[in-house]
Amino acid sequence: MSDPRFDRDDEPMPAWRGRSTWTVSVGVHAAVAVAWLLLLAWPPAVTGPAAAPMIEVARVVLPPPEDPRLFTERAIPPEELSGYDISGLPFNLPKIDARRAALFPFLTADLSFIDRLATDLRASSAKLKNPLDQARHAKPLLLAASLRQQIIDEAWARRDRWKQFGQIRALLVGHDGNAGDAAALMRAYLDQNLLQPYCDGRLKDGQFWALLENSTEYVDFLDFIRSYSRTRSSSRTTTELLFLMDALAQGNREVAQTVLNTNISHDLTHTATISPRAALLAANIGNDLRSWVASHGYGQRLGVGQAVDDVRLRILSSIIATTPDGYRESDARYLAGEILFKQGSLDEALRWWAPMQPREGDTYIDARNQSSPFCSPGALTSARCAA
Repeated sequence: MSDPRFDRDDEPMPAWRGRSTWTVSVGVHAAVAVAWLLLLAWPPAVTGPAAAPMIEVARVVLPPPEDPRLFTERAIPPEELSGYDISGLPFNLPKIDARRAALFPFLTADLSFIDRLATDLRASSAKLKNPLDQARHAKPLLLAASLRQQIIDEAWARRDRWKQFGQIRALLVGHDGNAGDAAALMRAYLDQNLLQPYCDGRLKDGQFWALLENSTEYVDFLDFIRSYSRTRSSSRTTTELLFLMDALAQGNREVAQTVLNTNISHDLTHTATISPRAALLAANIGNDLRSWVASHGYGQRLGVGQAVDDVRLRILSSIIATTPDGYRESDARYLAGEILFKQGSLDEALRWWAPMQPREGDTYIDARNQSSPFCSPGALTSARCAA
């Protein structure tokens, strides 16, 4: 009787298959051993120093580069300097010639910074202040009344006004534009020192050249106002500087009108006799100005008055838009309305006058109660004023 454990119906496993299984087993174990040896021989990983903790960096926006100057002064050849001597008239004619292209900056210069002030103010209000801005750390200017008046008196000048303005300029730049006496100092200069008339009835030549010599410095004042307002688009001192700019515009208009109305052969006979070169300079300045007026469409009737008025309205609009806490806003509104009233635009004048709320210290604090020749802004109705 056979044993069931050994009774099989399938074929017995071939002898070669057993040998193959043994071979595979040996190969697998050998591969594991080789892999382990390779791991042991692998160089250790190099670990770098631990990374420094992250530091939050503030983003500081610096102001754009300084704008180029509003004019380029022309060098006068030495051989031409002697030809400008006019006996009895000690004016700097070479300087007038060197700055001939900048004598009427309120007509010819790029004054777009006036319109940017309100935009700059809105932009600065929407972002963090620059901690490196020196204007933010400036201290208030503190002056005794007697010292302030002394500074104003020392700055008084009929000629070389820009040079005499140097001390005030340094005080404004080095001190806070809102707190302290900087704005009061600037306003006192404007009220007491600016636009001093030239009175000399002997010769028309003297008034003509005096006005032009003063006009050579308007562009210096404009450069300073533009530079100051770049980082102080809204301060009481900026407001006073813009009022200074408005006054300079009126002075520049007077110079331009004098040039347009001057007949060289009739009004500047002394100049023409003593210095033909100076007479030629006067003629060239007049021709340049007449060409500008004609090319800009103002014509003989309007002259330069309309052009300067347009600039003044831009200045006064900027004051209203940027002055802090309504400081002298009513003064700006009064002057803007005055311009439009004189132009015959009564409705526009009323629109400027209507919001006036004069404060103590305003120049035109009584404007709401005044009568003709201007409408009383305090009683603004649909009524018309008598011309």
